[in-house]
Amino acid sequence: MNRVLAASMAVLLGTSAYAGVLTRDQQRENIRRQGEAFCNHYPDDIACKAHGEALSQPTPQPLPPPPPPSLPPVVIQQPPVIIPQPPVIVPQPPIVVPQVCGVNVYCPPPIITPAPPPICMVSGPWWVWQNLRTVPNGPIIAPLPPGTPVRLLGVSGRWGNVQAPLGSIGWMFLPYMTCS
Repeated sequence: MNRVLAASMAVLLGTSAYAGVLTRDQQRENIRRQGEAFCNHYPDDIACKAHGEALSQPTPQPLPPPPPPSLPPVVIQQPPVIIPQPPVIVPQPPIVVPQVCGVNVYCPPPIITPAPPPICMVSGPWWVWQNLRTVPNGPIIAPLPPGTPVRLLGVSGRWGNVQAPLGSIGWMFLPYMTCS
């Protein structure tokens, strides 16, 4: 509130000096008293008649505060119940990827199964047995009769490394054997 207004109010209230700032309630009360004093002197004034009618009517009561806005109902959703099921395994055929041997791809060498050693027969007349030796032209392991099958394991010159029917391994002179 400025000083001019405060001074005007002091004059209206009959005070000679500005005593300080009035509260809003004090200001309203002062205005009401002034209005009553004016209407007591001039009861026929239009403003006083309106003021009198306003005073004769009951003072309107302030409206009650509006109710708080209604909130929507709270819906609590339960999580779905998940029942574990065993996995279904569908057999799949194996995926065959052709392997291409070449740059940056290792391919093992093919497995070559050697042919079984040839079966040879001790040859000669029935009364001449051939000797199975430890080394070519070396000590005799056992004599073998003609017609005995032997497995040829290797050759060195005119001598053949053979395996006899009972598992003995030794050397025999090749001209005394017939191989197929």
